[in-house]
Amino acid sequence: SLAKLDITSLNGLASVAMAEIISHENPSFAQLRQHLSQFPRFEYQLAPAPHDWNYVDHVGGILWPQPIVAAIESYFSSSLG
Repeated sequence: SLAKLDITSLNGLASVAMAEIISHENPSFAQLRQHLSQFPRFEYQLAPAPHDWNYVDHVGGILWPQPIVAAIESYFSSSLG
């Protein structure tokens, strides 16, 4: 199950472009960043935003704060450019 998935034990991450874009700091995010920072294609960005943004509306849509959306857009724009 996904609950048991430990991405820190996956092989092949050195060749994968990835980013950790977070709205706030916490120990779990820091631990993930510490592990992933060893990979050359890893990027990290703190995009300060309200912390409880995992709101799902009545039809299953999720509302993301603008700073998070902008950081994701910037990541993909710079990766493709």
